[in-house]
Amino acid sequence: MSDKNYCYIEDGVVKQIQPLPKNWANVSGFNKLTDLAVLKSHGWLPFEEVNLPYDNTTHYRDDYIKDIQSDKVVYTDNVVAFTAEQLAQNAMNDWKSKIEVNDNFVLDGMPRVVEDLMDALNTFNPEILNGLPRDSDGVSITEEKLKAKKAHRDSKPA
Repeated sequence: MSDKNYCYIEDGVVKQIQPLPKNWANVSGFNKLTDLAVLKSHGWLPFEEVNLPYDNTTHYRDDYIKDIQSDKVVYTDNVVAFTAEQLAQNAMNDWKSKIEVNDNFVLDGMPRVVEDLMDALNTFNPEILNGLPRDSDGVSITEEKLKAKKAHRDSKPA
């Protein structure tokens, strides 16, 4: 018995992809058959899948190229390049996701409300940030986080 997948083909169309059934068309132990000619006479062929490597930042997999051959059925990845518009939208989505994580989940320890408050205080009186705790180099950790978040906001894709 094999866990290998097979395709059931009817009228030149793949109807099912699965391991061979135990019983098929009044044949018990169908899943134990190994004779390709017998399997083919019942509409079953071995299934093969070809997964092509690709960079998911520049390409995506779009369905399969299906090839019904005389002795097997081959599904090959159809890898398509993102259009310029899709790449731009992906960059924007990535940027928005990072902003949302930073603002909502306080991944870097500073929620958006604190960032906005510090920004307002700094606008009102830049000396306020001087009283923040400093690391051994004299740099305010909170100030660095604020600068990093602002730099990310300023890096918004066009």
